[in-house]
Amino acid sequence: MVSAVALGLLATSCTNQAVKAEDRLVDGTALPSEEMLSREKIEINQGFGGEGFGEHFLSYELASNNSLVVTHTFRPEDKVIGREVFVLPPDMAMKARKQLWRVRPDKLEGMDTDVRPSGCLRRWDHDSPEIAVGFAASDEIYGVVDLPRPISCDTPAAKAARRMLRDVLKLFPRSKVAETFIKSARSNDS
Repeated sequence: MVSAVALGLLATSCTNQAVKAEDRLVDGTALPSEEMLSREKIEINQGFGGEGFGEHFLSYELASNNSLVVTHTFRPEDKVIGREVFVLPPDMAMKARKQLWRVRPDKLEGMDTDVRPSGCLRRWDHDSPEIAVGFAASDEIYGVVDLPRPISCDTPAAKAARRMLRDVLKLFPRSKVAETFIKSARSNDS
């Protein structure tokens, strides 16, 4: 007869650790298995203009089927300015996921939780993020990590998260929608 402890150890040894604790860029260490995480949808979001996160909104949505949807939206009118759909090779999609899991919250507790890279605290009321990364196990179970602007937080974990996100975005296919959004953001800053 196998004891409950032995079964627990066997189950633990069979789970594929998605991210090593020392590679995590947010506080916490316990993530679901790689198999569970691979079923989640991941979004990388940027915004500019207007109040808060921005009237213009760029979203990269990586689904569990390896599709990548890039969308530029004008949020006040909920108007889609541009949209592209790509299907990523499985190895590219998994490489992106594994990097993004480094900033995934341990628990998906909705928008009300304030998850940021390790050592980053909200400094003022309108401390809007440079980029937000969302993870959704379903429509009801999701969580978001905000990457603050360098002026708000520039800890080693925040710097590493920025580099990681730049590298992930470079993995993705060239997107005309993203290029148009970036050009618009730059002209808005001038």
